[in-house]
Amino acid sequence: GAVCFDIGSHTVRAGFAGEDAPKANIPTHMLTGDESTKYHIGTNALSFPRDKSEVVMPLKDGMIDNWEQCEAMLDYVYTKCLSVDSAEHPVMMSEVAWNRPAIRHKTCEMMFEKYNVPAFYLCKNAVLAAFASGRSTALVLDTGSVQTTAIPVHDGYVLQHGQCF
Repeated sequence: GAVCFDIGSHTVRAGFAGEDAPKANIPTHMLTGDESTKYHIGTNALSFPRDKSEVVMPLKDGMIDNWEQCEAMLDYVYTKCLSVDSAEHPVMMSEVAWNRPAIRHKTCEMMFEKYNVPAFYLCKNAVLAAFASGRSTALVLDTGSVQTTAIPVHDGYVLQHGQCF
């Protein structure tokens, strides 16, 4: 089945389409490492203090800001949490409503070229929230760890000029 990713400012949730709960729910934050391990990812890694390490995050304002860290996080999810080959599963990934086209393009490029996914769908998280409640038109209020947003969705599309942060 398809792999679903929901990358938020606090946690990354990943699992398989059709299942009730995600298989992975890990912090988005990670620790920088040394030469042998560049990043320490996961709840246990953040709980263990390390000398000369720093807490970093691949997102800024809900959008991917550091691609190397994002790839390290996706590698961790594919290998340690899901234990699947990325080339064997289509992917659906959520994105914030204000994501820029350049970031969308780079995300698609990364998924097809690095992970060799057979199919990829990038969907606004407000649209997914509306669909999850059985509606194609809604005003979605989303309170996350960093910000609260009001996003209007009409017939399955985000109305870009009606967003409120």
